[in-house]
Amino acid sequence: MPEAMPASRQPRPFRFRGQGAAAVGLWLITAVLLAAAAATAAAAYREASVPAGVGVVVILLGAALIGSMAWRTPRAVVLPGPAGLLVRFPLAIDSTIPWRDIEAAEVVRHPLWQGLGIRLWLDGTVILATLPGPALELTLSAPHPVTVLPGIAKARPRHLRLTVERPAELAGAVQSYLDSQRRP
Repeated sequence: MPEAMPASRQPRPFRFRGQGAAAVGLWLITAVLLAAAAATAAAAYREASVPAGVGVVVILLGAALIGSMAWRTPRAVVLPGPAGLLVRFPLAIDSTIPWRDIEAAEVVRHPLWQGLGIRLWLDGTVILATLPGPALELTLSAPHPVTVLPGIAKARPRHLRLTVERPAELAGAVQSYLDSQRRP
């Protein structure tokens, strides 16, 4: 059983960079979807059209999903703890990755062209990105489940990229904890 991280080495929570801007963007998308639903509903009422009514329901479901993400975005966090690395990202992951499942942690650069949000790459990498720039990338010895499309698709990545604040500090904390566990 791994020991808990000493209080002197235990960092404060690492938030995802740009959470405020991400939440505002998601709220704006939700508002646009709600306006589209209202316009579609008005058109369906005027024309007594059933297909347009179905469109309203689909648009409202999309608005509910995106609104849910916007509501949860401020709670996205990474926190080292006694059992492992707690990772919370809205609608994607809310679990602790055991220390024994983490092989390495390094700082990498997340380019904008790879996208923002929840990204799945063919090489077995899942990216949870709120902004381009420096990010923490974990190499896992055992794949850890991550939701890619809520309620639809899950992935089991060998690499997990997180665009957190202070990624070098988090990578150092994770690596020093891993090194301390590997010593005889």
